[in-house]
Amino acid sequence: RRQRCGSCMGRYASPIDDDDDFDRSRRVQAAGTMRAPLAFLGGMVAATLLLIAYQQAMYKPPPPCPTAEAICPNIKGVLGEVLKGCPTPECPQAKCPTPRCPEPRCPEPFCPKVELPESVTKGCPSPDVAKLVAEHRSKMLQHVGANIIECAPGKDCRADRAQRFKRLGQQGVTLWFTGLSGAGKTTITEALERELIFKHGKTVYRIDGDNLRTGLTRDLGFSPSDRGESVRRASETAALFADAGVITMVTLISPYREARNAARSLHRDKGLPFLETYLDVPLDVLRRRDPKGLYKKVDAGEIKGFTGVDAPYEEPLDPEVTLRTHELSVQECVDHVIRQLEARGLLSGEAVDNPALAPPDGGVVVDLIARGEALL
Repeated sequence: RRQRCGSCMGRYASPIDDDDDFDRSRRVQAAGTMRAPLAFLGGMVAATLLLIAYQQAMYKPPPPCPTAEAICPNIKGVLGEVLKGCPTPECPQAKCPTPRCPEPRCPEPFCPKVELPESVTKGCPSPDVAKLVAEHRSKMLQHVGANIIECAPGKDCRADRAQRFKRLGQQGVTLWFTGLSGAGKTTITEALERELIFKHGKTVYRIDGDNLRTGLTRDLGFSPSDRGESVRRASETAALFADAGVITMVTLISPYREARNAARSLHRDKGLPFLETYLDVPLDVLRRRDPKGLYKKVDAGEIKGFTGVDAPYEEPLDPEVTLRTHELSVQECVDHVIRQLEARGLLSGEAVDNPALAPPDGGVVVDLIARGEALL
């Protein structure tokens, strides 16, 4: 409301107008007080949105987890061999969850262990691990590395063998002692080793099943394939020793003729002497000897697959040396082997072209054999 002055028609603010101005001032002050918090909240929202956008821009998803085929390329072949002849399990689609790759890290690459549920493996034959290993080993032995060259053509990679033998005063040779358990292989070779070292001054080394089984062949069993591999490793080792000029004695049952012939061929191809020494002793004599009590265990059924009893032994057809240890003493056997070495000139450092007498000190060969032309 407004009241007008009658004389001067002047306009004056009423008390009501003063109240309106005061209310307006309070509203303006209140609005100013709320503006600062709202501005702060708005800034926080904007910063959060910027941070989220930055993280999304910089985020790199982890690499995909490698599949079983990528980790182990032969996994299908392994599974196929394991599951050969097994029934295919039924699995309702609703109960078969899809495999997920673990996040955020994938396991380190390795060939995964095949673990199958009992519903799959029940009634299935166990895989013949030894057979699988033997097949793999046979395949790898047939593989020849293209970039593996022992010695480049036309280059002398080692000292001359003849000069080495001459300097040593002996020739490298492998004496391969074969025979059934209890025939005396260890006994004869131990005595022969002492005789050659301490009486003839020769360098000798003995390779037997015990020192092989504790190291070089301890991963092998007694299957035909593993026995063949044991002979192969022993023959390769013996050839290295013989090439170095060492008189090497190998004492292995080595029941299979094919494996022994392979050892002979290996030495022949390398130009190294190889003397197959057969300890020919009847089985009934071996049963009576039985130094380790093995035949008694075989008869009691505690040992299966024992060579010469319920596992085969193929006798040598044409051995260089034959020892019937049930008819000869240990010293007589040793003397017989040494005579064979001397006759071949193997205890001399000089090459011998005939089987005449050869002194062990590397001297001149004495040939007492009269030639046909000398008798005319």
